[in-house]
Amino acid sequence: MKKSIKFILLITILIIRGGLMFSINNHDSAQKNQNKSKIVKKNTQDNSSSLVLYFSVSGNTKNATNSLGKQINAPVQEITPVDKFPTNYDGTVKMARKQLDDQVHPKIKKQNFQYK
Repeated sequence: MKKSIKFILLITILIIRGGLMFSINNHDSAQKNQNKSKIVKKNTQDNSSSLVLYFSVSGNTKNATNSLGKQINAPVQEITPVDKFPTNYDGTVKMARKQLDDQVHPKIKKQNFQYK
């Protein structure tokens, strides 16, 4: 009987300790998220001279930069190359490797970028 009481007491203590650790970890995570939020809010207050430029073949970079532009309250505009990149992955990689090997940067269309 004494062994079962000790066992139940031990399990109860472990459960309480685990609950406290979980609570502390959740509080720390919430605090970190709140601090990140403050940093983003601080950065969005005055971005009058910010402009987010991007180049995207597949659309993934476009989605990421649009999200960033919203977070920092800055306009987003696309950089358009003179010669379009292939739409498939292998063709894009082949073209990019050739440019790297030849130490050539892609020519960019002239654009009037608008920013605040």
